[in-house]
Amino acid sequence: MMAANANIAEFYQLMGEYQTALPYALKAKEISNKVGLREIEILLSLVTIYAELKDFQKADPLLHRAQEIVDKSDSQYLQGSLMVAKATTEFKRLNFAIAENLFKKAIALVKKLQIMELEMTASVLLAELLLSKQIIDPSDKNEKEAFSLLQKMQNIASDRGLNRFNAEMTIIQGLLKASNYNFRESKTFLSEAITLAKDYRLQSLLEKAKKELERVILLEESAADLDQKEININYLQEASSYLKRTLRFSSMMGFSKEQQPHSLLILSENGLLLHSHYFNDSLEFDDLIASGFISAISAFGEKLFKVKSSDESEFGQDSKLRSITHGKFTIMLESSSKYIFALIVESENPKTRKQLRQFTQQTKDLTIDPNSSTFEKDTLPEIKKRIKRCFI
Repeated sequence: MMAANANIAEFYQLMGEYQTALPYALKAKEISNKVGLREIEILLSLVTIYAELKDFQKADPLLHRAQEIVDKSDSQYLQGSLMVAKATTEFKRLNFAIAENLFKKAIALVKKLQIMELEMTASVLLAELLLSKQIIDPSDKNEKEAFSLLQKMQNIASDRGLNRFNAEMTIIQGLLKASNYNFRESKTFLSEAITLAKDYRLQSLLEKAKKELERVILLEESAADLDQKEININYLQEASSYLKRTLRFSSMMGFSKEQQPHSLLILSENGLLLHSHYFNDSLEFDDLIASGFISAISAFGEKLFKVKSSDESEFGQDSKLRSITHGKFTIMLESSSKYIFALIVESENPKTRKQLRQFTQQTKDLTIDPNSSTFEKDTLPEIKKRIKRCFI
């Protein structure tokens, strides 16, 4: 059971799902305390998880305990592992200089000992640190140093068949390219990482690469939206540049707080409310009145902005009203031939628009009839499943 929990924790760590990994690592530690095995390994795993979650109050005591164990041992492997854990903790504290020094010391030590896996692990983390520096303060020096390290270690990984590290480094190369707006090359690297992960059945890295590719695509769309604006005033140009850097930093570092939609309304093409779903209880309103308002304003917008275009498509017609803003809320709209879908959010962003379009695409052919005898049993569970798949 201890090994199983530790392995599951490691799997979720590789996927970057540290909150999910935590209970498994804690369970492994609980069992380890009882049987007296693998204590240092599980301690260092927990240190990494807590550091990634920015919970340094819990990471630091575990790191101290790990230090006590290593001090009583003459194992240089444990010394290297501890150094990597310390470096990771400082990295997540954003103490880049200290972390970089520790990573380089750890790499030198384990390279001397010929512990290839630990050398690769430390190298990947160092590359991620250099990526973070590049995101915060773009420079040719940071990018060149990161690429030089990655290419050197990637050659070793390829020669020795270390496919997981090869895929990880390819992901970082993709993100490095994205940090300088080289989105095409970024997507090429990330697509290559997806292929590697598929070929070698690296499920956790496959999910990670897909997630990063999705982020880069969204980032590309956000940057394109900014670039399309004609800005003639210097301070607005500087503000645009700053905003772009903030976008890419928050996206890649995972610091952005994604706001959950408030509610989703599904209306018939005639404006009849068919179903309403609440993601939380922070917004109270009469959904029947809301549906009537949405139906009326959609019809009004369609008549007001009626345009014939050869480029019209089901989800991008020029005549369709895309959103309505009222106070601090925005009602995002998508439609199919049978339904109108309204998502109520605090602010629209490319991700929520993509989610709503995906839900529209997946639900457009579903027969939604609340008066049907099979609605509660069959249709409603299917709607909820698709909502969960697209939005949660």
